[in-house]
Parts: sequence; structure tokens; C-alpha cells
Amino acid sequence: MSSPNVETSTDRVGKYQLMTAIIMFEIGSTPMFLLGIKAGQNAWMAMAVGAVAGLLVLVPCLYLQRLTGDTDWTEMLLQRLGKWAGGLVALFYALLLAYESMRNVRDFGEMANGTILPQTPKWVIMIVITTIACYAVRKGIFVLFRTIELFFPTVVMSYTTLVLFFFISDLPSVHRLRPILDKGIGQVLGEALPELISFPFGQVFVFLLFWKYVKSGTGFVRTSLAAYGVVSLFLTIMSVLTLSILGADVAQVVAYPFLEAVQLIHIADFLERLDIFVTLIIFLGLFVKLAVFYLASNLMVSRMTGLPERTCGWFLGIVIFAASFLEPSQTFHIWLGLKVQVKYVWIFQMLMPILILALTLISKRRGQASC
Repeated sequence: MSSPNVETSTDRVGKYQLMTAIIMFEIGSTPMFLLGIKAGQNAWMAMAVGAVAGLLVLVPCLYLQRLTGDTDWTEMLLQRLGKWAGGLVALFYALLLAYESMRNVRDFGEMANGTILPQTPKWVIMIVITTIACYAVRKGIFVLFRTIELFFPTVVMSYTTLVLFFFISDLPSVHRLRPILDKGIGQVLGEALPELISFPFGQVFVFLLFWKYVKSGTGFVRTSLAAYGVVSLFLTIMSVLTLSILGADVAQVVAYPFLEAVQLIHIADFLERLDIFVTLIIFLGLFVKLAVFYLASNLMVSRMTGLPERTCGWFLGIVIFAASFLEPSQTFHIWLGLKVQVKYVWIFQMLMPILILALTLISKRRGQASC
């Protein structure tokens, strides 16, 4: 079985590129939704708990990558489960990653159609973004990660500016965050687990497809943990801000709480209506997320079939675009993703890597014993 084209490259992913990729990927469109809102004004605590629990996905994945060295998730599955069982599991993961990419394509189309491009047919928006992602994926991991690196300063400056504007407009109020834990810690844990592990924190498992391409000596473990810490802190702060501006009652009934909060910014009778600005930032996050999932799925399909990545990229792009129309409505799309999928996908994000890690440890110990 021939290896993907990317392995022939002498180029490697740098420390800063890895950090920006993890941060941009994990953030994605998450700030737009106030996750854990059923916990009311304690939703920010649910986000923090989810971030800590997400380490149960990240740490085993990092340990597994350190043990296996220059291999990716597809190779790990084939080595530990065998050609047929490992191949079937790898195929499932390739489809799961393509499905996750499809969800972001659908999110992109729905959000663009409902905000800045209401007169444009949704399918036109979705085919354009899928084509752009396909082009980036066919260029390979190094081009995509460099592109994300270029996006990063713009996103950082934009979110920093918005937070500053919130305070200049005197919108946050600590009173909207009270009472704290009025229904006990159980409500917070119930909202955080397992949903917030599955999305967004557990999705970091996808980097099992990319860590092998990081430059040696860059400390990918420390870099990944640092990036994850930044994401956790950022998402928790954004939850606090959104709740302190809107309050739990309003945040529970609007479709996009963060966008609603941004629309309240009003400075000196001339700076207002920044919702288009923040929508563009979210679009960058959505593109990064759909492209990373797309690339990860493409790498797995290419390795399993032996076909060139560029060939697989076109085929997979057609599948992702076509599948984005399978869900009959936006309501169904959100229900399936945020109510159903999140209850089960953590199994594949956490338990399977832990299983492969256990098999790897057993194999290494047997190898040492035989020596």
C-alpha cells in the first residue's frame, strides 16, 4: 500500500503553526453558540468543566503519539487491530471526519444565508466554500497550516477588539452571573458531560493525523497542551462575557447569543452594527474546522486506498458537498449535532485512542520481555 504524497516532503509543521492550528480549529464557530446554556447563568462553569474533562481525550492521544513516533492514526489502527479490523475501523473514522466536515459546510451555508448573503442560494455558498476547502486540502497539510497561521493574527485582533468594545459600551454586568450554583454542581456537570467533551474539546483527537508531521525537537506535547489551555481559557471567558451581557434568560432563546451581544455594541453614535464583522470572523473559524476535518479524512482515505491525496480530495469533496443536503432543515441539523451526536461521539474520541494506547503499551512490554 503506497504512502500519501505528503510523506515524501522534507517540509515539516513548525511549533507556531501547530499551536495556531489547534487554537483556530478548537475555537471554530464555538463562540457563536453558548454551550451548556441549560445550566443558566452557570453555563460558563459547564464550559470550564468540559475543558478540564477534555484533557481525558488530549492527554492519552499525546501519550500515544509519543509512544508510536512517526506514525499517524491510520497506521496505529492497522498496526494494532490488523489489516481487516483496523481497516474497517479506519474507514469508519474517515467517514466520521468527513461527516464532521460536512456539518461545518452546512453551518457555513446556513449562517451566510441567514446573515450577510440572504439573497444568495444556500447551495451556491456551500459549493463555493467546499471548492475552496478542496483546493486547500489538495495542496496538503503544510499549505493549509501556513494558511491558518496567516489567519491567526486577524482573529486574535478581532476578538480582542470586540471584547474591548463590550467594556467601552458598558455592556457586561456581573449581576447577570448570579446566583452561582443555585441548583448545585450536579446541573453544571450534567450539562458539561459528555456533551462538551464531544464538542468542542474532544475534537482535538483529529490531530493524531497531523502530529507526526511536526518538526522534531519542537515539543509537540507542550505546544499542544499550551494551545489547548489558551482555547479553554478563551472559550470560558467568552461564555462569561456573553452571559454577563445578555443574561441566561435571553441567551437561551436566541439562535446565536454571541452575535446578539455584539449587536448591542454602541459607541459615540457612530460605531454600531458590528454583527457583519463578527460573522466574518466566525466564517474564518468555520473554514478552518471544515478544512482540517476534510484533510484528516482525506489522509485516511488516501492511505487506505493507496490513491494520491489529490485524487481522493476531489472525490471526498463531492461526497461532503452532496451529504450536506441530507439533513432536511437547520432545526434538524442543530438537533442532530448538539443534542444527539454529542452524547455518543466522545466514545470514538476518547475510548478508541485509550484502547489503542493500551494495546501499544502491551506490545512494547512484550517486545522488551522477549529481548
